[in-house]
Amino acid sequence: MPFFTKTSLSLLAFFFFFGSVTGAQPQDWTQQVIKQADRSFDFKTVPQGTKSEHRFEIYNPCAEKLHIADVSASCTCVTPYLLDEKAELQTYENTAVVAHFHTEGLEGLKSSTITVVIDKPQYAEIQLHVQGNIRSDISITPNEIRFGSVKQGQGSERTITVVYTGNSANWRIVDFDSPNKNITAEIIETKSEGPRNISSRIRVKLAADTPRGEINERLNLVSNDIDSRRELPILVTATVGKVLTVTPQTLFLGFLNPGEVSRDGPFAQIRGTEPFKITKIECDDPNIEFDFEPNPTAPATRLYRIPVVFKNPSEGSPQLNKEDGTLHAVVKIETDDPTLKASFNVTAKVIDPAN
Repeated sequence: MPFFTKTSLSLLAFFFFFGSVTGAQPQDWTQQVIKQADRSFDFKTVPQGTKSEHRFEIYNPCAEKLHIADVSASCTCVTPYLLDEKAELQTYENTAVVAHFHTEGLEGLKSSTITVVIDKPQYAEIQLHVQGNIRSDISITPNEIRFGSVKQGQGSERTITVVYTGNSANWRIVDFDSPNKNITAEIIETKSEGPRNISSRIRVKLAADTPRGEINERLNLVSNDIDSRRELPILVTATVGKVLTVTPQTLFLGFLNPGEVSRDGPFAQIRGTEPFKITKIECDDPNIEFDFEPNPTAPATRLYRIPVVFKNPSEGSPQLNKEDGTLHAVVKIETDDPTLKASFNVTAKVIDPAN
């Protein structure tokens, strides 16, 4: 199949980005923004006052910018907001709708529908669903476990207190469970201060050999309740070691004619948890260039903006698919710390100017 013509460009943008990637019909394009299977979340049982949040990942599959005009909830028990207040997404860029589940002063089963309104590139509404059962007879202090910044190889500990004021004199925390094997917990002591006041002090540990990176997990405290309320989740967050993040993870350079150079100065943003120096940038396509030169004498910083240009030769490019005109290249970044590296993708569409 030859490169696309200018006259077919508008149809290409519509069908390629709204349909042909996954085989969906154009009216189903929002299934690529967020899949139906990912549009609901159950917080299950949550102790009253515990911080509870869930992220619904949002992705822009479109050739044009995607703009989120509004995010609202049907119940005051949930406050939705956009991660980093990012309402506009470039092609292939991600963000998230964060659902904050209010457990303060509430009790019992609560549910809410979150409506995400998109007004560009075309109007659409996406509904997300959350629910949870709030227990008023249990409180956890603090209401989340925040390890903060942890040096790699050192690990960390935090202590929480769980107080039960229900009707069972034999109520206890009996086990712990986390999807992250580097997060463990143990009971320090349990004591009764009356028939309706049982408290447990719990030590939560982050292992010393935890790999570098961001942690955003849930630790389940498991009680001896016999019903579905026995698992009590609490948020665990940490940043282990030096970490680099790249935004966007996929940089779209637009629609280009053969031989045309990409313009408008698209750039990738490289951010570190600690100051660092970029020592090397390389790409598997030599026609991808960067308006940035590593400078070993420059001071280290936490943020770099790297402008990216595709000097698109008429005869083609190593990472350009000549059948459909799609470019997909990978950029790799090295720093003054040999263990601290990052990468991101670069894409573009080349069209035939004939006709």
